[in-house]
Amino acid sequence: EPIALIDAGLITHYRTAASVLLAAKKYAPNHSKILTIIGPGNHGQAAALFILEHYDIEKVNVIARSASSADAFKDYIHASFGDNVIIETNASVACCIQESDIVVVATTSMQPVLLAEYLRVNGSDQFICGLTAFNDIEDSVIDQVDHIIFDDGLRAIQRIAEISKIDFAEIPQSRLHSMTDPANLDGHTVAGVNLYLPVGISAMDIAIAAYLYKIVTTA
Repeated sequence: EPIALIDAGLITHYRTAASVLLAAKKYAPNHSKILTIIGPGNHGQAAALFILEHYDIEKVNVIARSASSADAFKDYIHASFGDNVIIETNASVACCIQESDIVVVATTSMQPVLLAEYLRVNGSDQFICGLTAFNDIEDSVIDQVDHIIFDDGLRAIQRIAEISKIDFAEIPQSRLHSMTDPANLDGHTVAGVNLYLPVGISAMDIAIAAYLYKIVTTA
């Protein structure tokens, strides 16, 4: 008989958000103040929530397909942080990205919404996270960033390569980083314009589900 009924969707959203935050703590500017969320659905909301908990974000730019989606995001964030965070919804994608320290792209679009020309230049640090790899990020972004980070090393690279058709073998190893590398636990941030591409690790979902079940049954 069933021993638990767990919302797998919620676990996935929160696990993904936790992954984004862990990568940001290593690869985002230490004093990040401006966040842009492109695609304020469940993944975008959870990522914003986790980032706002850790960083002293002053403004969140929201790029949404509809006003109702942007309003739902506002309600979600204000429910946790009140009106302390400014949320902008009308600026252009290019302007939002160029001014942002952290950018999370979490859309269902199969066309690029984040273009290489939007990224920061002149040595300014920036953290970009693409939750659907290169589905909604222009391929040439890969030539503009200093480091490319994966959540599960070689397996993540292989999965993204299959989808995007990008040959990561041509990219210098010094630019490729894995969050499973122990070096990423040393607490030192990595400067530059950094691109994080999590593909999701189902074992993490299972581990979180087991942890939640243990908490409930031992409480």
